[in-house]
Amino acid sequence: VFNGALAPVLFDSVLEYPIMIAAVALLRPWRALASRRALVLDVALPGALALAVLLAPRLLEAGAPAAIALFAAAVVVTGLFGLLGRPLRFSLGLAVLLAAGPLLLDPAATGSAPREELLSERSFFGVNRVALETNPVQAHVLIHGTTVHGGQRREPALRTEPLTYFHRDGPLGQVFAAFPAWRFRTVGVIGLGAGAAACYAQKGQDWTFFEIDPVVERIARDERYFTYLADCAPRARVVIGDARLSLRAVADGSLDLLVLDAFTSDAIPVHLLTREAFMLYRRKLSPDGILMAHISNEYLDLEPVIGRITAAT
Repeated sequence: VFNGALAPVLFDSVLEYPIMIAAVALLRPWRALASRRALVLDVALPGALALAVLLAPRLLEAGAPAAIALFAAAVVVTGLFGLLGRPLRFSLGLAVLLAAGPLLLDPAATGSAPREELLSERSFFGVNRVALETNPVQAHVLIHGTTVHGGQRREPALRTEPLTYFHRDGPLGQVFAAFPAWRFRTVGVIGLGAGAAACYAQKGQDWTFFEIDPVVERIARDERYFTYLADCAPRARVVIGDARLSLRAVADGSLDLLVLDAFTSDAIPVHLLTREAFMLYRRKLSPDGILMAHISNEYLDLEPVIGRITAAT
């Protein structure tokens, strides 16, 4: 009940996972009623652990060798396992470690990737964050999970230049550069992100974005963060809903270009990569229509998967 009903309303990030991991440690067998001294240690030892965790990044900032910080982290984790015999100590120790993890692993915390968070909003589909990056250029970036899903320069003269994997020298830019505008009269894009693809829209074209998360559309249309839609394709439609269901309402053979760019963090939703899904895409494409699929992935090699599906359909 807490995870499914309360947490999505109470938190703008996925806090229920570390909370539940720490809380479940309380289910370990308890010994006889603890003495006052034991109860004090139940709080004091995790407190010392918290102090050690807070000091680790300070060592790096002070110029200490990384090996020292690594050794300190090993001591902290070893010390945590030493608390296994006392459920309250172990639970509080886990809470300390889980709370410190995002801070210690965030590149922005170490100065390697200057990033200032401007917005964090949660929906059924996860947490979307907007951040301001200042290196190598000043830009707003949209982050879902651990993956950047588009960015935009802040300088007014450069706002219509797509960034990240939408840049004009990338595959999407190459396709639009290779064909005249009349070749793609109707364009469908599965996945909105920050809306960077909209800046390839040209006069006379009809663009539709299919986006499952209404929060993503709200962010993409909020001109405090991104202006791609407003600047490049103000008449483009955004259809909210699952793309496989939304595409059923699109006339068969009506799309000259369909771009599959739907990601959940670093993973493409599996139901968009099935044989049946690709058969649906083919029906919606015109006889000489083109299907583009964004398959970059940190963990999976999707090229042979797409190859086998297209060969089978």
